[in-house]
Amino acid sequence: MSYRARAYPFPVLSSFSNDFGNDAYFRAEVSLAVCESNPQQIELAYEIEHSSNWLDEYIVDRRARLLLDVECRATLSREYIELQAFKGTCTFPAGALYGTVVVTPLIVARRDDDDYQPEGIDEEFGSAIFSVREGDILGVGESTRFDLEFARTLERNLITIQYSNDAVERDAYRFELTGERITVVVSDTLRGAIGHMRANATLRPFLYMSIYKDCIAAALDHMAAEGGGLDTERPWTRALQRKLDEIDRSLGTDAEYRQISAQLLVGSRGVKQVEATIV
Repeated sequence: MSYRARAYPFPVLSSFSNDFGNDAYFRAEVSLAVCESNPQQIELAYEIEHSSNWLDEYIVDRRARLLLDVECRATLSREYIELQAFKGTCTFPAGALYGTVVVTPLIVARRDDDDYQPEGIDEEFGSAIFSVREGDILGVGESTRFDLEFARTLERNLITIQYSNDAVERDAYRFELTGERITVVVSDTLRGAIGHMRANATLRPFLYMSIYKDCIAAALDHMAAEGGGLDTERPWTRALQRKLDEIDRSLGTDAEYRQISAQLLVGSRGVKQVEATIV
């Protein structure tokens, strides 16, 4: 369902219209994160921002409610989550979300109201009074789109770590990029250190800042050398291409650009996680 460019018989707070003036806004800052204790579980953090004085009053008077429309076509899931505050988190059970997830904030009438005349509506409405029914959309914000395939499957499905005494130098690692999964061939002398980082939530971000970042950079170089990333037969290639699109970056023309892209791709699981632990 698309909320864009729809005509409503009453004023709607939205960036898609000027019912409340050109400077009015209603939006949600939304982020999705993989729970460290369960890679299949997703936590959604949100913060609602708005410019209309009437909304707080309507929420308190139980004339309207705030919702997040969370749609995931890969799992045939669509859920309307009622928010109890303008800022908070909600958790989705294992397997509920996968692939592309679209989150849209909504203001919805909680009950029938024949005296709907919110403060701040555009002068073109004059002194008109409107009727709304329970469930009518009173406000809609921009949708936020996420691609969870990369975040949720980086370690589990896209990358395999293989320890070896023969195929790599001592205390070193290399990458094999021709299969359906990326293989990181690691010297057996690093088994203890890597295992410790993978098992420790505090140390795991450093794994993303080092080996996984190098791995993604090598994968991007490989994609560029193999026809600009047009090879869509490999799952890891498709996942990386979608993730590049999400952060508005291309494969670029040089290795330095792709190295920076790799840093950005793993940043939320690497440097940002480290920063979050610094008091």
